[in-house]
Amino acid sequence: MIRALLLVAVLTALGAGAAWIADRPGRIAVDWEGWRIETEAGVAIALLAIATLAFMTIIGALRRMAAAPVLFSRWRARRRREGGYLALTRGLVAVAAGDGAEAQRQARRAAVLLDEPPLVMLLAAQAAQAAGDDVGATRQYQAMVERPETEFLGLRGLIAQARRRGDDAEALRLVERARALRPRAPWVQETLLQLQSATGQWSGAERTLEAMPRGAQNEHRRAVVLLAQARAAASAGETKRAAALAAEAARAAPDLAPAAAEAARHFAAAGEARKARKTLEAAWRASPHPEIAAAWAALRSGDSPRERLAAAREFAALAPAHPESQMLVGEAAIAARDFALARDALEAARRAADGRRVHRLLAELDRAELGEAAAEEELRRVAAAPADPVWRCASCRAEAEGWAPQCPRCGALDGLAWSDGRLALARHQG
Repeated sequence: MIRALLLVAVLTALGAGAAWIADRPGRIAVDWEGWRIETEAGVAIALLAIATLAFMTIIGALRRMAAAPVLFSRWRARRRREGGYLALTRGLVAVAAGDGAEAQRQARRAAVLLDEPPLVMLLAAQAAQAAGDDVGATRQYQAMVERPETEFLGLRGLIAQARRRGDDAEALRLVERARALRPRAPWVQETLLQLQSATGQWSGAERTLEAMPRGAQNEHRRAVVLLAQARAAASAGETKRAAALAAEAARAAPDLAPAAAEAARHFAAAGEARKARKTLEAAWRASPHPEIAAAWAALRSGDSPRERLAAAREFAALAPAHPESQMLVGEAAIAARDFALARDALEAARRAADGRRVHRLLAELDRAELGEAAAEEELRRVAAAPADPVWRCASCRAEAEGWAPQCPRCGALDGLAWSDGRLALARHQG
């Protein structure tokens, strides 16, 4: 609409100018070198306008011709850039699809077309990895480390390669360098923690956890690290330090039964039975566990069966509805030959959490009260009963014979939890 109005305005102005010239007739004469040119004023003006237009057209054409090489260069650069990004995209897709040969081909094409080394080096490294060319990938990652803008990415790639080949010492050296670049990066902190744990650097792992965000998961991992330090101190003969570290671990994570059991054993060995008892009571109140029951039984080893039963009922009252409490009372009642109490406790435990251990205790009760034939009948039920809870890794689902700071299969710190697996997974996901 605006263009149409402008065209009308221009045509109106030209018409008005032509009319103005027509109303003012005259002649124009030019004498030059013996020549005389004479014409009407209107014709002369028209010729001048045509000459001006022709001159401007020629000038414009000359300018376009002069700029043609630059425009062609820009067009060619744009096409190369578009082709390079297309190769880069196709290469990343090939990496994601696991097609190493295609990824390497596209990486070479991107290197030719693009003048952006960081992106090309990253694609080339990933393509080499996808193709199984560890030497080529290492070369690309090392080249990235040489450039400030890609140093962190290069380090991350080299760390991943070192971990894949099991070189934790080299991976730890590289992640320390990455931490100097980005100390708050979650990936750096997590990788550093895992590597420090894998190499037994528990004091360093504790410092790393202190720098990480607070939360239930990290507090629980801190307890695990403290307990690992306690075991290391005990191996070195530092029993007092081991007891203090284990007690601190039990306070940090009351559900970490091995910590309370370890602290109680150290306190008992040092003649501090009251501290041992208080530690076990706090842990049982939080989360009853067979290891706590075993540590408690060791404390009461000098009691008579009746004394031990009374103490067991008092201890179980800290978590009366838990099947571990009922099994603790049932076992003590069998030893005290209070068969009615033992059967009530063990039947309650079976109803709450049917498992092979409670059936073995029922068989022991039958043997003591009814004889060997009744015990054999109960023992036949053991094989059909559900498996008892175990230490299981929430990351790889592997079972472990006993608790350890890390999963023996995948190395996950604080990976083991005492459960049938579903509870362990829920705790770590939560």
